[in-house]
Amino acid sequence: MNVLYVVCRDVNEAKKMGRILVEEKWAGCVNIFKNMESIFSWKEKVLHARESVMLVKTVPVKCKGARKRIEQLHSYKVPCIMELGVVEVNATYEKWLKKVCTG
Repeated sequence: MNVLYVVCRDVNEAKKMGRILVEEKWAGCVNIFKNMESIFSWKEKVLHARESVMLVKTVPVKCKGARKRIEQLHSYKVPCIMELGVVEVNATYEKWLKKVCTG
């Protein structure tokens, strides 16, 4: 199992991308956390913003394509798309995820 951590402009962007990723079978599930406070450097300034985060749950064979699809859909010039390591997952969830992602 792979999990992608993706920062989005707002909850609406995250919902739109999440739905597309699941509909197109790039992911089996997307969890969205809204109103995250971000502090970051951009163009030599320290900025603060409210953003949303998606956790995109997918399988290894779909991970690269999912990252590419997120880049196509994302509104940011430099989106944060990180693949997080999964140490272990329960067998029933893994079986379900493989089924919904790969058919």
